Amino acid sequence: MRALAGLAIECGQRRVAAAIVLGYHCILRTGELLRVRNGDLELTPRRGRGVVNLHSTERGQRRLQQETVTVDDPPLVKWLATLLEPLQLGDTLVALTQHAFRDFFRHMLLTLGLAQSGFKLYSLRRGGATFHYREFANLHATTMKGR
Repeated sequence: MRALAGLAIECGQRRVAAAIVLGYHCILRTGELLRVRNGDLELTPRRGRGVVNLHSTERGQRRLQQETVTVDDPPLVKWLATLLEPLQLGDTLVALTQHAFRDFFRHMLLTLGLAQSGFKLYSLRRGGATFHYREFANLHATTMKGR
């Protein structure tokens, strides 16, 4: 995740880099990640916390509820607040189409020598869940965060 985010920054794609980190940290599905818009994120940089309001999630649609995920990584919250400041309300965090984002992701894997690794965008969610579980050793907390 860090290598992908770093490469995205080197390629001038700071918002893609932030989306990669956000998707990993919040254990987001690919579609959820690509739908995050300015206005869906409620950030409090001074406290280093935030919330992502997710729209049209699988579970949320079944329960007729809007789901949220907390962002409790202070540097990520501050970075997101900085990146979102110049955007219009409703602008997507990732300024690429889904197809272009997937192509860029494949390009980054190729550049990093990971093209044959089997990594996909969904791997960010799985890696984030694995990291969360290893960090906190609490399966219930991990499944709650990943919804």
